[in-house]
Amino acid sequence: MNGLYRVNEKALNALDADAYATLRSGPMALAHAQLFSMSQLSQLTEGAKFHTRHGSADAALENLDKLFGEDDDLAFDFDS
Repeated sequence: MNGLYRVNEKALNALDADAYATLRSGPMALAHAQLFSMSQLSQLTEGAKFHTRHGSADAALENLDKLFGEDDDLAFDFDS
């Protein structure tokens, strides 16, 4: 995947206590979230490849309409 920025984990771990404290609230949470999400990058790549091979989401929605019909009203009979 191109165009994604990453946190340099080595540089993050090398921050002194004052710098870390300055970034502790929002920016540090974002940095750690990005580091944790890196294990999911391969799934994101595979998902992108799948959608490229199998068409757009619009086609999937059309197939759902054919399956369920166009009636958006649902009725459940729990008394039976």
